[in-house]
Amino acid sequence: MRITWDDSKSQRLKRDRGISFEEAQELFSCPYVVQQKNDDPEQYKAIGFVRGKLITLIVEVRQDNDGEYEHFVTLWKSTKGEVKDYEENI
Repeated sequence: MRITWDDSKSQRLKRDRGISFEEAQELFSCPYVVQQKNDDPEQYKAIGFVRGKLITLIVEVRQDNDGEYEHFVTLWKSTKGEVKDYEENI
């Protein structure tokens, strides 16, 4: 899986929310839940654990000359509803 993100936004998220996009890649190495968010642009929510915290990550599916890749858009500490979704689907 090819992944990209905006480095300056990642640094801001690290400062403001305690987790960078680089660290957020850990989410995909453990059980996680995927929910479709938008069709145009194609986006989904991935809910899973990063550094012991349940987070929600918005990922956009993009295309370039090398094919499809995933672009991290934003992340946050999962809401109560997202925690419930995670618990019911794992």
